[in-house]
Amino acid sequence: ENKVILDVELKDEHGNIIFTGKKAKVGWQGNSSVNWSKKNFNMSFLEADGVTKYKTKIFADVPKNDGYHFKANMEDGTRLRNSLGYIIAESMYSKKLPSGQRSTMEGHYIEIYINGEYQGFYDFNTKQHKTVYGLDDTNPNHLMYRGTDNAGGSPEFRALSTNNAEDVGDWEDKFPATNTAENRAKLNRLIQWVMDCQNNGTKFTTELEQY
Repeated sequence: ENKVILDVELKDEHGNIIFTGKKAKVGWQGNSSVNWSKKNFNMSFLEADGVTKYKTKIFADVPKNDGYHFKANMEDGTRLRNSLGYIIAESMYSKKLPSGQRSTMEGHYIEIYINGEYQGFYDFNTKQHKTVYGLDDTNPNHLMYRGTDNAGGSPEFRALSTNNAEDVGDWEDKFPATNTAENRAKLNRLIQWVMDCQNNGTKFTTELEQY
């Protein structure tokens, strides 16, 4: 509802133009964070016609994509938490994944100007999207869930997922978009294993690749 179409130009850290003459659909991003004075942005790049998606390869190890988030990090004075988390997680798991797959989003720092007015320092992040993670529509074991409600403990791996309602509950089904009891059972298999590994580091490290 708050999205607008803007002309967009992207430069690298040396001021070299990555692309220009394109447009973007831009709106606020987030839930509670929209109450902060400095907003997160959700941006989808478009061709000059303002309609056709413009997919481009911005990050070397991420496939072409058209959608990105710009995080203001108002709650993080260090501006390090997101980017550092991505680096640590990817260094831990990248060698265990098939070629073309990622364990995290990708993010880099960026400065934003709107109509020549400086907006500040942001994290330029990929979205939680199947393209970013290298997920395959034809593989029934390629699933992506996002924890939504920690009250029940399931997204913290302290309890099994019990709510199979579409797009609500303890986990939101991100990929595939339609939730099934079979897929939720696969998620619970992982959660149960993590709970079984509590206080048992050997079990976790020796069985990790099975999960």
